[in-house]
Amino acid sequence: MRKIPWLATLLLTAGLGVAVAAPAIAAPGDFTTGFEPSDPQPTWQNSVESSAGVGGYCCGLTTMESGVRAETAHAGTSALMFSGNDQSTTTSYSYNRVFDVDLPVTADSTLSYWLYPQSGGHLDLAVDLVFTDGSRLRDSGAVDQNGIRVHPAFQGSGSVLGFDRWNFVTSAIGDHVAGRTIDRILLGYDQPLNTGTFRGYLDDLSITAAAPPERLSDLVDTRRGSNSDVSYSRGNTFPGSTVPNGFNFWTPITNGNSDGWLYQYNATTVQGFGVSHQPSPWIGDYSQLQVMPMTGSVKTTPDARKSTFSHANEVAKAHYYKTQLDTYGVTAEMTPTDHAGVMRFKYPATSESVIVFDTIDKVGGSITVNASARTITGYLDHKGPRLYFSATVDKAIAASGNVSGQGVTSWIRFATTANEQVTLRMATSYMSVAQATANLSQ
Repeated sequence: MRKIPWLATLLLTAGLGVAVAAPAIAAPGDFTTGFEPSDPQPTWQNSVESSAGVGGYCCGLTTMESGVRAETAHAGTSALMFSGNDQSTTTSYSYNRVFDVDLPVTADSTLSYWLYPQSGGHLDLAVDLVFTDGSRLRDSGAVDQNGIRVHPAFQGSGSVLGFDRWNFVTSAIGDHVAGRTIDRILLGYDQPLNTGTFRGYLDDLSITAAAPPERLSDLVDTRRGSNSDVSYSRGNTFPGSTVPNGFNFWTPITNGNSDGWLYQYNATTVQGFGVSHQPSPWIGDYSQLQVMPMTGSVKTTPDARKSTFSHANEVAKAHYYKTQLDTYGVTAEMTPTDHAGVMRFKYPATSESVIVFDTIDKVGGSITVNASARTITGYLDHKGPRLYFSATVDKAIAASGNVSGQGVTSWIRFATTANEQVTLRMATSYMSVAQATANLSQ
């Protein structure tokens, strides 16, 4: 990594913006930051490398600004805020220095980041890279996952980026610039035709040289399209894990008393993990059963039992889901089979580890717990045909109970040691509990 002499640091601070004395630290060929305090911090803030026709956003500012703020973040609490004012209808661009690095680009190198342009501004923004030979990524012909050039002007006119939402951009830069070395990471605005202010955030910036995944399914992120609600669809999806032509989806649920929008990306809490058959939130889910691990007293309503979580701790694949329930210190995992699924919960040391089984309030049915056999069986009537289920847990059940008046609700309790994993296996059937049990053994 290049070292900045003290005189250069002084000049940068005095003339071109605020510079940090030491460059961001990164391993060769690999760089990742979420702009959190423990992450690599920008070498420069509010430091313009090249600009024409772009002034300050407000408040006496004269140039495009770029600095870390704890205002809006894709994950965590911090992101890089940027803003400016396009003042020319013919030549308008500004490229701000952010990181000083020394990263070799290999054939497997990939650039990715999340961008949040605020409404009322422009979308013509992109991360740019300056290489040691003086060339730039924006002129290399590199494209993103949608085939749009990784150049601010092309990104803005590509009809993919949207306002007031986090947009994911990734590019296999090794296909175009392998063999070069990244010297600086910039954030660029480039839009010559129109005028006006722009503002937004950049987060979770990553340049990695990892080898391609062994399985194509590892490229899937099932959360894509889940930043939706009744007023605006960005896909109307939920992160359901399933097998091809599988009988069930297994999904985290952020709206525990709803069969519409089960999981919304902007939610900050999880209220359950469910068996789902939803074709669309407009049609609604049917035959839905929820499971929620927790510690302490039994809490059965979705709002009472909810736990905070972070997207940074999520893994959302077609074949696997994982997250951390921060409220309880529990790690939850799910993976599907054809008619069944496996959930694994890692608990802290406590005598009050709990699993709640629940439905939305309008659903009828019955749940039976056989503590000595460690089984949970039953049925529920939720829209379509009656769904039967059969589940087993690999932990002795110390206590159990049923709750009336809120759909179909039951719970089991047991003691766990620190980091002990408890596995719940569950299968379903539209025929009978016996058939669900048979499906569980297949």
